[in-house]
Amino acid sequence: MTAMPVNLRPAWLDACLMLLLVLAGGFYAVGVARFLELGFGDEPYYMNRGLTGEWIAEWGPLYSAWYAFLSLFQPQRVELYYLNQCLMSVLPALAVYLAARVLTRSAMAAFLMGMLFLAGAANFTGTLKVAQFALMFLVSGVALFAVCRKPYQLWLAGA
Repeated sequence: MTAMPVNLRPAWLDACLMLLLVLAGGFYAVGVARFLELGFGDEPYYMNRGLTGEWIAEWGPLYSAWYAFLSLFQPQRVELYYLNQCLMSVLPALAVYLAARVLTRSAMAAFLMGMLFLAGAANFTGTLKVAQFALMFLVSGVALFAVCRKPYQLWLAGA
């Protein structure tokens, strides 16, 4: 049996584990409209700002733009709210998986971290999802920094 080259990491394992995270999140969020009431706080305000194009700097313009992007796929406001609730529960868990995968090099440890985030009590409460949106970008930035930094270290070492 020949060994796999180091640069050809088994991407199928990552794809399967990410698919499992998405399926678990989908299973977890399938009835979100039945147990989560519509929020009357800031979340509809973000959605309204995104749909009207009034992206105010003090009120999370990137999150409002996210709602504008999602409205291309779901024009009904109530369903758009629930779509965002589902996506903002699953996508940060995927970002946690990717960052942990890059930083730990262990697929199972990364998968467990993503599942812990996904199954956390704070993930599917009626709280604002703008925090998960920001967390998703922060964790993705950490992963991107770790990926971009490694070739630089190899170049410095003369490899």
